[in-house]
Amino acid sequence: MRLLLFITVFMSTIAISAQEQVFEYEHQNVTLHYREYGKGNTTLLMIHGLGSNSRAFDKLLASTSDHFRSVVVDLPGYGDSAKGEMQPGMKNYSEVLTAFIIQQGYTDVILVGHSMGGQIALTMAENTVEKPWLKGVFLLAPAGVETFTQADRDWFGQYVTPAAMSMLSAEQIKGNFDVNFASGKTPEDALFMYQDRIKLMENSDAYTDYLETVGANIQAMLTEPVIQGFPGIEHPVWVIYGEQDYLIPNRILHPSLTLEDLKKNCNFTHPKSRFLTIPNAGHFLVWDQPERIAELLEEFLNDV
Repeated sequence: MRLLLFITVFMSTIAISAQEQVFEYEHQNVTLHYREYGKGNTTLLMIHGLGSNSRAFDKLLASTSDHFRSVVVDLPGYGDSAKGEMQPGMKNYSEVLTAFIIQQGYTDVILVGHSMGGQIALTMAENTVEKPWLKGVFLLAPAGVETFTQADRDWFGQYVTPAAMSMLSAEQIKGNFDVNFASGKTPEDALFMYQDRIKLMENSDAYTDYLETVGANIQAMLTEPVIQGFPGIEHPVWVIYGEQDYLIPNRILHPSLTLEDLKKNCNFTHPKSRFLTIPNAGHFLVWDQPERIAELLEEFLNDV
C-alpha cells in the first residue's frame, strides 16, 4: 500500500524533481546523460534496453526515490547521450557505466537492468572482486540468458539489419512496440515511446545513426554472451520475467523454448540469487507491473 501511495503522490512531480546532468567519458567523445533522484547510501543504477532510453523507468522511479538514490541513464547513442566514436556493445557500455559509477563515488550499487540493460549489467558484474561498489544485480527480462547458435546469429545478420529496419512503416513500428506489452497493445501512457520514434524518423541522419547503433547492439548481444559468467558473480542476482513476454525466448528461432528452460541456464552460485516470473506482464514488465516490480525490488534490497 505504501508503494502505491508513493506512485500516486510522486508521479505528478517526478519530472521536475531532478535535473538532466551529463557525464563526459574520457575517451571517444562519449557523453552520458543521466538523472538522479532521492538520497541514500544505496544507489539503484537503472539501465534501459535496446531501442529505449531512461524514460523506460519513469513508472518505477516514483516508488524508489524516497529511500534510495535512483539514477537513470541514456546509454551512449540513445536519448540525449552521444556515442561519439565508440563502437556500441555490452563490454564498451559496461566500461562507460563503470567509469561513471567510480567518478560519482556511488557505493552499495544495485544494477537494475531491463532487457539489453540486463545483459550490460551482467557484463559489469563479472569479476566483481574488482568492483567493491557492487551490492547486487536486479534483472528485468534480461537478454543474454537465452543462448544463440551461429545459425541464429546468421539469421539476425540477414533479417535484422539497419537497412531492413529503415524500411519499416509507421504501422509496423507501432506493431513492434505493441508486442512488448502483456496486452499486445501499447498503453496510452507509453505511446510517447512510439511518437518519439516517429519524430526521430523526420531527421534522416539522426535516424540512420540510431538504426546503426541498434544494429550494432543486436550483433553485440549475440556475440558477447554473459550466461557463462553467472557462476563468477559473487553477489545476489535476481532474474525476473513476465509470463506474457513475447520477445524472450525468441518465438521465431526457439519456438519450443520456455522460461523454465531459461531458469536452467542460470547457473547461480550465490545462495540468495533467484529466478522469478510474474503474471500479467510482458517484455516491458517494468511498465506493465511497476508496483509489483517495486515490491520485489524492495524485497531484494532487504535481502542483500
